[in-house]
Amino acid sequence: MKSGIIIATYRGSSEFSIEGLDSANQQNGDLPVYHYGAYSGTTAFGLQSFTTTRAFRVTGTGAWSLTVKQMSRAPFLTKTGRGDHVYLSGAKARNVRITNRGEGYFGVFQTPLSQGYSNLVVNEIGPWTGIVPLVKGPSVIQVQSDGAWSIK
Repeated sequence: MKSGIIIATYRGSSEFSIEGLDSANQQNGDLPVYHYGAYSGTTAFGLQSFTTTRAFRVTGTGAWSLTVKQMSRAPFLTKTGRGDHVYLSGAKARNVRITNRGEGYFGVFQTPLSQGYSNLVVNEIGPWTGIVPLVKGPSVIQVQSDGAWSIK
């Protein structure tokens, strides 16, 4: 599978990471999750990796679960959410107001399917509000947050 989504949970208190591996079981540049402590979220893989992801290496001392799905199974962009999520968007180019109420890292990435690389739309720590441009879709929107957020 060239790209897709991972729905992951982790119930440990230490580092939790998911690395993409190529057909030779070498790290392919994809690091969909790198988190400390319990985790529950949805993330993307294969959008910018150097080779196709054939397997994953999971690191963590607690119980974990992964569900891998085709990118086409990601839901369409919603206006509000909580935590890490992946969405599809077919919207036209526009400015959006983005708000984060989390305390940790807050990142929003847009990967136009015609480009093959991500635009870092937001890269902040803690609560944040701002107006940012999104390019024309179709694209994948990834949100990374430890709290509630909105995109309007």
